[in-house]
Amino acid sequence: NIVIILDDVEFGWKKKDIENVIKMWRAGVNFSRICKQLERHDDEVFLLLLHLARNNSIKKRDGFIWGSV
Repeated sequence: NIVIILDDVEFGWKKKDIENVIKMWRAGVNFSRICKQLERHDDEVFLLLLHLARNNSIKKRDGFIWGSV
């Protein structure tokens, strides 16, 4: 009785998109704007941010996930 979760979420990311997310995060760009810029679902962007935080590629920032810009 195994359930596969998140089967509709795309986990693949281009390196250039990851670099852009890191730049936008550091610049304080708001989460919704990051999603729109990348044309990716918010769940996918959230999971990428979680991955980047766990790997110390991004740090806590003012405004947290919502940013300041």
